[in-house]
Amino acid sequence: MRFFDDLREAVVVDLETNGFDSKTDRIVQVALIKFDFSGVTTSKTQIKSEVLHYKVNPQRAIPTAAMNINGITNMDVRDEKPFSEIAPELRIFIGDLPLVAHNVSFDKRFLSEEFRRAGLKSVHRNKSYCTMMRFQEANNGRRKGSGLDNVGRVLGINGRSGKYHDAVEDCTIAARVAGLMYMNDAGIAPTLLNIAEDEDDRLDDSDVMDTKLSLMQQMAAAVICLLIVVAVLYILF
Repeated sequence: MRFFDDLREAVVVDLETNGFDSKTDRIVQVALIKFDFSGVTTSKTQIKSEVLHYKVNPQRAIPTAAMNINGITNMDVRDEKPFSEIAPELRIFIGDLPLVAHNVSFDKRFLSEEFRRAGLKSVHRNKSYCTMMRFQEANNGRRKGSGLDNVGRVLGINGRSGKYHDAVEDCTIAARVAGLMYMNDAGIAPTLLNIAEDEDDRLDDSDVMDTKLSLMQQMAAAVICLLIVVAVLYILF
């Protein structure tokens, strides 16, 4: 498990797909946010960022199970470009920078397969930081309650605005979560992830609200406001 204290310029990524098998399934939406975490020093830090976002034609049917998760239908992507046409722009945007995501192994696996199919270098060797694993480590390895939406709520970050997963919204949430983890691990706000102080103090779903209130007191002077990211997202989307 990698801590976030050495995190510098990186690309936060979130994908929506039409299934869970990177060999046979495809990406239907991708969002990337690039910025330098080392610039985060106070709760009022404004981070200059770059954003890329595309819906993608997977060139195959999107099953109902996937639609029920991300709300993206076959009609939604019928006129969008296939991944191979946007792959060069995405690969240049990422370069050799580290990737940050919630369950980063999933995103790296899908991106690598898509890039390979497009004849481009995979992101397999890019360094990676996983907000999900970092949260689980802070919670004594407990996996329950470590989904992105719940992690955001526990850390005082607004979760999803609707019932469906959206790559842009989830990427923004993941970026804010990663920023808090950087602040914690870099010693800027070293108590933010003290959600399980000993082996018997584990976070259950019923504890989420009490934990959130405690964390909100700690975070009063240390909540990251990604104002530039939000502004760019509103302008572009």
